[in-house]
Order: sequence, then C-alpha cells, then structure tokens
Amino acid sequence: MSSEIRITHCVDSGELQHHSLPSIVSTIEQTILSHSLYEAYQLKETQVTSSVEGVVRCLLCDSGDVQIVDQFPFKDLRQLYFETCELDISTCLDQPYENTVVYRYGCRGCGLEFYPSCLKGNGALYQALAKFDYYYMAEKWDFKVALENIRDAGSVLEVGCGDGYFLDRVAQVFPQKRITGLELNPGASTVRQANGITILPRTIEEFSAEHAYEFDAVCAFQVLEHVENPRSFLESAFRCLKENGLCLLTVPNPAGFTKHAINDFGNLPPHHLTRWNVNVMKNLAARYGLRIERILEEPVAEYHKQWYRDTLMIKALSVVPGLKFGCIERGTLYRMVLALCRRLQVVIPRQFWRYNRYPGHSLYVAFRKANVTSV
Repeated sequence: MSSEIRITHCVDSGELQHHSLPSIVSTIEQTILSHSLYEAYQLKETQVTSSVEGVVRCLLCDSGDVQIVDQFPFKDLRQLYFETCELDISTCLDQPYENTVVYRYGCRGCGLEFYPSCLKGNGALYQALAKFDYYYMAEKWDFKVALENIRDAGSVLEVGCGDGYFLDRVAQVFPQKRITGLELNPGASTVRQANGITILPRTIEEFSAEHAYEFDAVCAFQVLEHVENPRSFLESAFRCLKENGLCLLTVPNPAGFTKHAINDFGNLPPHHLTRWNVNVMKNLAARYGLRIERILEEPVAEYHKQWYRDTLMIKALSVVPGLKFGCIERGTLYRMVLALCRRLQVVIPRQFWRYNRYPGHSLYVAFRKANVTSV
C-alpha cells in the first residue's frame, strides 16, 4: 500500500482516532523540524546554488558575490497569479521579462535575497490587488507595536501608507502629533486625506531631498520588500530622521512558517522583490551606524492559522518520496495532498495545534539613529 493511499485509508477508517491526538500533531511538527534540518544539510552538501559572481550585483550592498538560491519557470509564476487573483502579471511590468526562468539570488556579503529588479510591479499591480479586502487591513500586529514605540515622537512619517489606517490610528491616539504619509497608489490614499491627514504622492527619495532631519519617527510597514532599489529607499528614509530618531520597519519574516508555504504569490515577484532576515537587518544597522532597539517576530495571527496548518501538514507529508514540492505547484498531486491535509485537520481538533513551532508572518525592527551624520 503506498504512503498516500495508506494515509487516506487511516482518515477514512477512523484509524487515527485510536492514537493520542496531541501526539499526532507533535509527531507532524517534529517531522517538519527534522526534515528542515535534513534539507539544510542537503543544501550545504550538494550546493544546488550556482555562482553568478560579477554578473548580478546585490540590490542592497552592491556586492558581486551572489549566488542563485532558487528558480522556477516564469510561465508558472504567471499562471499562479492568474489563477489566484485573475491577474496577468505581464501587464504589471514596465518592461517585458525576456527570460523563461525566474531566479532568486542570495548575497554572500549582506545576506539579502532578491529577484531581478526588472520584475518590479507597476501601478497596475497594486490597483488590481487593492480590491481585495485583505490587502489594506485596518488592524495589524505591527501597527499596535509601532504605536508603543512612537509614543514620544512629535512628528511621524509613514512611507507607503496605503489607505492610511495606521496614520488614522496615530491621529486618534496622539492628536497632537504632526503626521505625514507618502503613497503612490492614488486610489489608496483618498479616504484619509478626507479626514485631514496629509498624504503626498511622492517617493521617499523625492521627499527626503526637501525634508532631511525633520521627523522623530519614520515608518514603513511591509514596503521595503517591494522596492527595486532598497539602498536608495533606506538611505532616504534615514535621512528624514532627526538625531536620535526612530525608523520602524516590518517585512515578511523568512524564519516564519511561510518559508515553507507553497503558492504564496504575495511573497513572489512582481509583488515582492527582496527577502530580509535578522542578520540582514543587523548588517544594515552596522552599515549605516544605527542601533537596533527592538526586533520582534509576529505570532501566528488568527486569520493565518488555517494557512499555518495547511503549510505544516504539507511539509510533514513531503518526507514521503515523490511529495517534495517547490514554491510554486499547480499540479494534480499537490491539490490532492492539500485536500488530504484538510481532511486530516477534521480528525485533529484545532485546540491540539500549537502555533509556536514557527513565528508568524512579519518581522519588526526598530532602528535608532545615533546622530545626523550617521547616514
């Protein structure tokens, strides 16, 4: 009996009910962790990565010491976006993508992982995604954390403020603060402007040229991973800070459960171009003479728990020969495995799931600018 048929038989027959449910979940989670360690060892031993030294340069530190860490067909990426959100990404690029393969690169110098900058999404992408309720959320974990950090800041700038939910919240909690937002998506910013919040359709590079050393806090929530020139973006954001000012950044957490996610189109180009882990953030602080005051990992959000369960169960089943999946999977086998995982979750009560094996979606970092000459 094959592994896949055997698992299905256990579900259909109720055989799983004879085992301790907590032990089933624990076994699945331990299997995932063991498999992750095996994969890391396998990657180190085989060095599946390929060097592209001198051909591709890091988007952050400009190092040529770069390697390929992942790749997938462009047609699969295009199909994923079309099936997920009815969007043809070819219409969301400023220039045609000439390659048939999409490469993700890793910098050996600073640790940043990135896709080719030519895959950056244009305004059409964000206008299309903004129609989904989940895209601009009014209540977010990083907003709550940031409100604590900016309590003593007299002036606040948010870069990429979207619908302005965070700025609106700042205005409610701290009505005495001077707040400004930057947002290039015109459809996203109209609501908060009507509430008296200043939102400007300008890039941070343009804005910083006229507003250097002006703000006590500069925030960018889930923005950095979108930009094609993160070095210019960050230097401009730091330039807007006063001496001893705070820069608050959140990005998707590469150490979170989503690192195992399949078909996570939101963390792929043309939506996201870069991936930032804790070590990259530490290198960033050292490079620009900043002090890291706070690094936090988001717990698994309630609205992500189904995604968490699906992701970890598929990862557990990937130890079965023939069930190792890539970051994009559109085939029948993957759909069958996902359906199987959903059925297993019916057998395993949700209260037995622990959501602390991996962190949640976001990584939060607070930088302190030591003096005006540090950037």
